[in-house]
Amino acid sequence: MKIIITGSESFIGKSTIQILKQHGHQIVALRHSYTEEQELLPEQADAWIHFAWAGGDSASKTDTDVQEYDLDMSVDVLKKAIALGCEKFIFAGSYAEYGLAQNGKSKQEYGSCEPISEYGKAKYMFNELANSVVQLHNQDPACRKPIKYVHMRTFSVYGPGDHSNSLISKLVNTFSAGQAAYLGPCTQLWNYIYVDDAARAVALLCESDAEGIYNIASTETKPLKEYVQDVYEAMNRRGSVSYNASCDIVEGESDLSPDTTRLQELGFVSEIPFKTGIRKVIEAKEKRDRERAKMNERSNTARYDVIAAQLNVVSNQQTKEIQQRRLLDAIEASGKSLDEILAFLNSSE
Repeated sequence: MKIIITGSESFIGKSTIQILKQHGHQIVALRHSYTEEQELLPEQADAWIHFAWAGGDSASKTDTDVQEYDLDMSVDVLKKAIALGCEKFIFAGSYAEYGLAQNGKSKQEYGSCEPISEYGKAKYMFNELANSVVQLHNQDPACRKPIKYVHMRTFSVYGPGDHSNSLISKLVNTFSAGQAAYLGPCTQLWNYIYVDDAARAVALLCESDAEGIYNIASTETKPLKEYVQDVYEAMNRRGSVSYNASCDIVEGESDLSPDTTRLQELGFVSEIPFKTGIRKVIEAKEKRDRERAKMNERSNTARYDVIAAQLNVVSNQQTKEIQQRRLLDAIEASGKSLDEILAFLNSSE
């Protein structure tokens, strides 16, 4: 299939591209909205996966203007996918759409949603708008190629390359430095899925007849505190961790206990358990640290070479000045004039 991916440089986007290429698909990778890279768009495509969303950081999640921009941009992308004849459009929603709804229960795709943040509200609203756009298109008598819509509600994805502000990244960096991590109670249920597993789930949704809402999560749901302890143990208990600190949570302290039945019915199985995945994260960080140390060493060596060369020039210059002074002293001691010395040297050649 020819698949367009917007948000190709996103954390999940990069892994999804790798998986789809391994499956033999042709990928058209766009960094953000297609409007900024019109020249890369093909005349036709089979599917479109939309990861792009500028307002995903903590500060932007409460910014109404940013979220409205992303919402409008995403609707425009969906309409462009329809215009290109795509048979499937896959959108990266979020667990934030659930908000505090269904707390203490497994979050089912078609259960109630009570998003807290502007981010969660915008993602939820896109699902409503997208279904309306798709329905109008598919029911149009002039429609030659109907399109299927898949709305992914992605839970906590982690892995090498995750952004530095994620909890996992912060914990690994903090423990690696032997420092203390101060967290809230961490008693809420949580669900982490390794980035490659998440990418395989996206590929499965793209390649199958799937449509509708799907939770993208692993089957490993447990209290967040247990995940934190897993990271602490994997870091050989370096540093320390304290709970019950005061924390501001943009999405509210909601249980993340996803129901993955629909995804499993497609044949999906998460392959990377958390303890294995966190080991991969740590190994990737240690590799980056070694490479950074080597680069610093090479940089320092180059800097030392420059300094040594400069000192050598100075030394050579000083040597020449000393030789010149000694020559002048010898001339003066001989009682001969400089012109007489030069005439003698010329006659000797």
